[in-house]
Amino acid sequence: MRLDKFLKVSRIIKRRTVAKEIADKGRISINGRVPNRAATWPSVTRW
Repeated sequence: MRLDKFLKVSRIIKRRTVAKEIADKGRISINGRVPNRAATWPSVTRW
């Protein structure tokens, strides 16, 4: 699942467009790295 879609579906962020903007700005980090919004979940944790 795409990171921006995961944030919306899990109700962390209400709108996917807002999730895209936040991911593009690099405000999300997973295991100390900044993924792009198209990163799939949970494979982003296996870098």
